[in-house]
Amino acid sequence: MSEKYKWMTEQEFIQEVGDLDQLLHDFCDSSDLYSYDSVKTNMNTLRDIIVRVHKRKHYFKVFHNEMITSEYKETALYCY
Repeated sequence: MSEKYKWMTEQEFIQEVGDLDQLLHDFCDSSDLYSYDSVKTNMNTLRDIIVRVHKRKHYFKVFHNEMITSEYKETALYCY
């Protein structure tokens, strides 16, 4: 890992979990497929995914001339 990399703070992690939870709420509210209460989340796996996306965003900044990850690219990273 690059010495420039800064690990996510606890606050950043909690914010990211909250953002993803809101996204899930929005999806469930607009869909007849799943109710929010029926969806289960594995927090250990979610933590790993959030950290990987955070590292990938850092990679883009360091190795692609300070490129900022767009919302679409970040969504694609989460889906991948």
